[in-house]
Amino acid sequence: MTKKIFIISSILFLIAGIYLFVQFFLFQEKPIIHENKTKDDLSVLSNKENSLDKKIERVIKEEVVTPLMDVSGNKILYFNQGNFLLSNLKGTVKSSIGAYPFNVLEEIKWSSDNNQAIIKDADKYYIFDISSLDAKPFKSDADNLIWGSKKDQVIYKFYDSNSQKRSLNIADSSGASWEEITEIPFRYAEIEVNSKDKKVALFSLPKASQETQLFIVDLLKKEKREIEKKYKGADYRWSPNGEKLLFSYTKDSGKTSLAILNINDESVSELNFPGLVDKCVWLSDSIGIYCANLTYSDTEVVLPDDWESGKISSSDTFWKIDTVKGEQKRILELNEINENVDATSLFMDKDEKILFFVDKKTNNLFRIKLEN
Repeated sequence: MTKKIFIISSILFLIAGIYLFVQFFLFQEKPIIHENKTKDDLSVLSNKENSLDKKIERVIKEEVVTPLMDVSGNKILYFNQGNFLLSNLKGTVKSSIGAYPFNVLEEIKWSSDNNQAIIKDADKYYIFDISSLDAKPFKSDADNLIWGSKKDQVIYKFYDSNSQKRSLNIADSSGASWEEITEIPFRYAEIEVNSKDKKVALFSLPKASQETQLFIVDLLKKEKREIEKKYKGADYRWSPNGEKLLFSYTKDSGKTSLAILNINDESVSELNFPGLVDKCVWLSDSIGIYCANLTYSDTEVVLPDDWESGKISSSDTFWKIDTVKGEQKRILELNEINENVDATSLFMDKDEKILFFVDKKTNNLFRIKLEN
């Protein structure tokens, strides 16, 4: 009897051993590759893995004013809460290069060497020196103050209250060496500088209900040439080579379209793309452009007015356009758009592999890494 019990126990023990052997060697879970990592290491890995899925990345999660690539081409220069800051291209390392207690800062326009800036604060213009952190007021009767193509040159609109004449003027940044260039035939003027030539595009404020008057002004000869073809709500942006103007205009439907104006013969090439100049950026070859295209739910929209005023906001899609061939291609598919953004102030890194923009809804800076 005892022998039977021993045999049965041995058999049961053997079966249990075989079962445990099978469980351990055949069905064990794969080892966890991060098991020796710290919590911080896991967090970094997790963030890195998550970022791989994000086509649109938030670079700076705070209000940015007039961000741009600095003169080195390796950092982003911007203003936030009284500070002028430099950031790396990922927004992970930031440093202050100066501060100034502006009251109601409205505009910043940096000189080409980033040593000075035109500041519009509480409706007054100042020339700000980044080395001395000194802001000197410019002429109180100047308007639309911008940098010219020559070093230390500024261009501005001047209104003479006695003669009621408006004129385009140039001076140095101190306001000295002043010269009147030509008369301006409209009250609200926009000025776009051609960086490759001593010319500017001078045009009336874009409004959907009005034809925009456009003049090409030669600063050396002090002459202006009016462009005969007129479009409602037209807004203009020079190509890098200074030979063309990208422009958007309002169609009869109230929607917009993009086109190219050749300055020499005044010919126009339609791009048949429903965009706005303020949501586009030229590539350095003066052929390609990247654009954020408005997507909105409102049925009755008049552009550019309703977007400029903030009456509507957009959930953008993103495109690359060949302005010579007319080819249009999405740079992000709809299922890759992970952020609801309304892009403006677009600019590129020096290698043109990253597209940066400000989201109009949050004033945060975002980026899209491009697949060239």
